[in-house]
Amino acid sequence: MRREKRCLALLLVLILSLQLLAVFADGGHAPKRVIHLVYDDSGSMIRANGEQVDRWCQAKYAMEVFAAMLGENDTMNIYYMSAFEGNGSQPTIRMAGKDGAQANVAKIHDTVTKAGNTPFASVTAAYQDLTRTDADERWLVVLTDGEFQGVDSISTYFSNVPPSINVMFLSMGPDAPDAA
Repeated sequence: MRREKRCLALLLVLILSLQLLAVFADGGHAPKRVIHLVYDDSGSMIRANGEQVDRWCQAKYAMEVFAAMLGENDTMNIYYMSAFEGNGSQPTIRMAGKDGAQANVAKIHDTVTKAGNTPFASVTAAYQDLTRTDADERWLVVLTDGEFQGVDSISTYFSNVPPSINVMFLSMGPDAPDAA
């Protein structure tokens, strides 16, 4: 749990630093950012080895923090993994920084998920959608606690992502895979 908190804190500092640097480098104009966040809403985020765990709470809080930090020119699309168990291909939540932190956080806070499985199709869809966006910065963020279904090697997949797309893989829980 400490590792997740440290990673989240580091990510927040990194994002804030990048935002400030970009604003000053652009003469005071904030860059346009598009963030596609994949959220593991599988059953193991709620229950592991017959006991309740708070991984879902950690991940949901992280998403709320990201939503609160969106700048005026930022958009964030959240892809819930459970939505991709059938033929799903669209983000579950779409938000714009111009809508304000309170409205964006409420969108996440008020959403209830079904605690399904971990299909890698959610990551693939988020990445493919991100490649079709026009933005100064593009981010693919993945919050998960376990092995995906439908992919042999997470590290191989992420090694093929071009440098124009920033990837942040946040492992939730002690048994979570590492993308590195």
